[in-house]
Amino acid sequence: MTADREEPAPIARGGSRRFSLRSGAVMGIFILMVLYTIYFAAPILIPITMALLLALIFSSVIGWLERIHIRPPLGAALVLIVMLGGFTAGVYGLAQPAMHWIRQAPVALHKLERTFQSAHGPLDQLKKTRKEIEKLTDSESDSDSTPTSEPQKVKVVQQPNIVNQALTTTPGVLSGAGITIVLLYFLLASGDSFLRSLAHVIPQWRDKKVAVEIARGVQHHISRYLMTVTLINLCLGFVDGLILWAIGMPSPVLWGALIALFNYVPYVGAAAAIIILALVALVTFSHIGTILLVPAAIFGMSVLEGQFITPHVVGRRLALSPVAIFITLVVWGWMWGVVGAIIAVPMLAAFKLLCEEIEVLNPVAEFLTA
Repeated sequence: MTADREEPAPIARGGSRRFSLRSGAVMGIFILMVLYTIYFAAPILIPITMALLLALIFSSVIGWLERIHIRPPLGAALVLIVMLGGFTAGVYGLAQPAMHWIRQAPVALHKLERTFQSAHGPLDQLKKTRKEIEKLTDSESDSDSTPTSEPQKVKVVQQPNIVNQALTTTPGVLSGAGITIVLLYFLLASGDSFLRSLAHVIPQWRDKKVAVEIARGVQHHISRYLMTVTLINLCLGFVDGLILWAIGMPSPVLWGALIALFNYVPYVGAAAAIIILALVALVTFSHIGTILLVPAAIFGMSVLEGQFITPHVVGRRLALSPVAIFITLVVWGWMWGVVGAIIAVPMLAAFKLLCEEIEVLNPVAEFLTA
């Protein structure tokens, strides 16, 4: 009887292994379903995420206004008025130079082609050789074909131009912006109502205190980080704009704003800005020294900001692993495009701060640390 009772032990171990494999497969399917849900729900989730990040940025401003006896609903309205006014003024000021460069794009591309024409000697020779081979092949095929054969008509599909694309995407952009603005106002106007609701849900007093302290700490650190990074990017764009203006680059304000926006995407954003400005300098200036000075200056400022200023100002606690940053950029760029790439690192930093405040998730925070 005793031996019969001990026989099922190996089966139990095998069953646990099968259960572990089944659990891993279920978890993998669940993660894929979450990723694809985020991908297909992008029109709704992007405005909500933008509103949450902006609310974290401006939460400290709402707190400061509340200390000088301005209630959160009025403070939220003031913040939105200033933010929308600044955004409108920026778009109005940058629209004209941006449209100028868009109209000049064909001319600039033609000039770039003429600039690199000197390096096309071997390529031109290969093209000529390929054309000669194609002529020989065509002559052979023509001799084999019947005289009654008629040339086949090729239907040319016209691609939609920029105006049609803009008209198609504008309603979606406007609706997303409206969702972001309305939700941002409610988040800022609610003040500490979320923390009070959290305290009411948790049953025990000790757990209430711990949860409120964690929520306040995460909100404070994330708000400080996002505000600091935003100020650093604005200062970098301003300084780069001054440098480009001193060099003689046209539309320095536009390029400074572009650099400030691209700097939210570590490594990739700086590289893209350097390449774009190098091409613009190539079609703008004729002296090789001035052409090389533009990307060199932008590269030097990017290295100074990325290696010295930001680590010193932000601190060790908010340093992120380059591997985690790259994976995050790839995943969010795949799911949400350019917007996902811009907000990927702020969301990663917010997630890391949340993991640091919750003891069970501390290993995840250590993994994300540089």
